Amino acid sequence: MKLRALVLVFIVSSITLGVRTAPGTGPVGDIPEPGGLRWADVAAPPPPEITEDLVALGDRLYGWNCMPCHGAEGKGDGPVAVRLALQPRNYTRGLFKVKSSAVGDLPLDEDLYRTLTTGILASGMPSFAGFEPRERWALVAHVKSLAEMTLVDGTIIRHFDREPVRTRPPLPPRPLASNPVRGAWLFQTGAQCGVCHGPGGRGDGPASAGLVDAIGRPACIPDMTRGLVTFKAGDRAEDIFRVLSIGMPGSPMPSFDTIPERDRWDLAMFVTTLFEKIPEGERVFLQAGCPRCHTVGRGRMIGPDLSGVRRRRSQEWLRRWLTDPPRMLQDEKVKAEFMDFPVPMPNLALSEREVELLLQYLTSLGGN
Repeated sequence: MKLRALVLVFIVSSITLGVRTAPGTGPVGDIPEPGGLRWADVAAPPPPEITEDLVALGDRLYGWNCMPCHGAEGKGDGPVAVRLALQPRNYTRGLFKVKSSAVGDLPLDEDLYRTLTTGILASGMPSFAGFEPRERWALVAHVKSLAEMTLVDGTIIRHFDREPVRTRPPLPPRPLASNPVRGAWLFQTGAQCGVCHGPGGRGDGPASAGLVDAIGRPACIPDMTRGLVTFKAGDRAEDIFRVLSIGMPGSPMPSFDTIPERDRWDLAMFVTTLFEKIPEGERVFLQAGCPRCHTVGRGRMIGPDLSGVRRRRSQEWLRRWLTDPPRMLQDEKVKAEFMDFPVPMPNLALSEREVELLLQYLTSLGGN
């Protein structure tokens, strides 16, 4: 599915994500398919020299493509994020979740380049793989310039200037005798991952509801069974080992570098056994960005709870709605039904097949 579907989810009034203002043609890029390009696989070319032209390019690209979510000053308070209850990164704190640098280090420049290239599907962050490498590097430079904060006394802390030395710890080879059964015990008892992630890795552990990020916002615990769809830094054992080793700064996910390498490898191998095949309809649901506005069985968010939606709406009504919501909202009766919801449902540009698959998924949700 093209990125335009994800981009349309975030349209508010005339604000549109994924708009290129630099030379070049084509869409921003495709949404990564499960099993597709992983974060660690992105090869970052050498960065260009930082010139006035590059700085101006980064400023312009950021304004059109990133500011709506991340905000003009990079505080994660853009107009789209505020209205859609998104939680974009607040660059001013110098905390970046997805990285390969050592514990406590800021991300490497190539880490930021990789994130721009792949996007983060689970969070609504689109892929900018369609941008030229120079354009992506310009955005990296601009993001780094936003990673600064002003203290009460007026002192400005520029995070990347304060910590110029950044290192990447070597990834030890996976032991041939990695034991996912032992990893299951570590998950539940030894490292107690299940307290947050739940016994089956679905993000429903007893502590999950009370977890918050570095600035006190509710933390979203990923459903591990969805594999690459929800794993920001990749779903292979090596990717999971890396996250276990360095953690995810700014989130409740700590570093487990104090436990033996063998334990981390066994944990990583166990996590890969949790992955389930994602039905096609659910894949459309996830890739279209539906969870950004809707829950299933957890109550109303920006849009209505979709649990039991087939009992409330006919299949034909849902088919027309999924095909072209703005057109249906021209009907005063339909418009009146959705007056209490702050953001109108956009046109997701779904194909006929995607609409039918999504209908099948919605039918399977059950509930009242």
